Amino acid sequence: VLDRASKATRIMPSERWHACRIQTLEALDRHNDAQQHRWQVFSQSLSIPILRDYLQRLNDFADVEAEEQALRLVEQHPAVLAALEFLVLWPALPRAARHVLQHRRAWDGDAYEIYEPAAERLSADYPLAATVLLRAMVVFALQMRRSKRYRYAADHLRQCEQLEARIDDWKGIESHASFAGRLRETHAMKWSFWQLLER
Repeated sequence: VLDRASKATRIMPSERWHACRIQTLEALDRHNDAQQHRWQVFSQSLSIPILRDYLQRLNDFADVEAEEQALRLVEQHPAVLAALEFLVLWPALPRAARHVLQHRRAWDGDAYEIYEPAAERLSADYPLAATVLLRAMVVFALQMRRSKRYRYAADHLRQCEQLEARIDDWKGIESHASFAGRLRETHAMKWSFWQLLER
């Protein structure tokens, strides 16, 4: 019935469909099939609950190797923003910082609900990665003229200035002074933003 329902919709089955299928496989004592389905769902969705469920059902020590395999899969996932969110929430912050720098040109700053907490969690030990995400949000707000975000963007630029003192190696990334100067030149007419920054 589940398989027929999936084929009938002709779209990727929903989260509830996957949960129902896994429960059904477990009820039929098809535990290996249930585990395979959990892994398949995780590899597509990067679902933390699904991965935790998968790891909890492995034998001792097998979960360590499986977690490492999962983290490598996340790092190579084509949905780089979803991968960042996973690595921050798991948490695997060293990998998250590396992921940010490896994909430094991919961050558009739009998904505030992902970028902001990621930058906050990375700022303590990975100031350069945090700076990359903070800058992305600032640039997005100014380029898209999102005036409602200007107050947050001003705070983010101030955070970048504070983080600058803890960055020894910029790894080819533009310094804060250069970035801030270029930002002021490009968006000189956004008076409301600069007034917020000067408060």
